[in-house]
Amino acid sequence: DPWQLSLGRLLAERGRIDEAIPLFETVEKKSPLSPADYVTLADWYLVADRRRDSEASTTSAVRSRYSRERVQELGIRTPVTE
Repeated sequence: DPWQLSLGRLLAERGRIDEAIPLFETVEKKSPLSPADYVTLADWYLVADRRRDSEASTTSAVRSRYSRERVQELGIRTPVTE
């Protein structure tokens, strides 16, 4: 739902990252996020000291933007290519 993403961004802007993250996670369970939304979520995970979740979200951003072959061609090191 676009409203959940908007609300998540608003909460994050107000410093309420721990409340913003579950909104994005709920949307992600229904359908993939955009690459930009995955990057946003990855940043929030870092702020919340959730490094593994941040790495997974970054990987999802790359996967949603590029095919596996393109990731390898670009030499991007993610769990996708390792």
